[in-house]
Amino acid sequence: MYATKSRYEKRYNRLFLTCSKEAKVAAQKAKPKLDQLNLQLQNLLYERNYYMKEIRGCKDFKPKHDVSDLIDIEQFLEKAPEWNKTEPTQDSPVAHHKFMLQRLQFELQERKRFVPNIR
Repeated sequence: MYATKSRYEKRYNRLFLTCSKEAKVAAQKAKPKLDQLNLQLQNLLYERNYYMKEIRGCKDFKPKHDVSDLIDIEQFLEKAPEWNKTEPTQDSPVAHHKFMLQRLQFELQERKRFVPNIR
């Protein structure tokens, strides 16, 4: 009985070694692809962090012009010509930026209009 058990143990041991060699070969074949994908992931994470840092820098940016020097929004809406005033209806940075550009353009026109009176 002991000899029979030994024969099965040898057979399973050979089978195990064969399967483990096949698994090692398959792992070695898959390793370069995994390394490449890991490198791509690291590059994308680095790029994402770079852009997040740039976005934070843009959000923290303080403009050189002081908004308090501009005409009040209420006065702007009263005095500005109709073609030049469209108050932002949505809460998007682009709409607020366009509105600020309109205010700045109106302020420039007003200052140009008053320059001849100063001289």
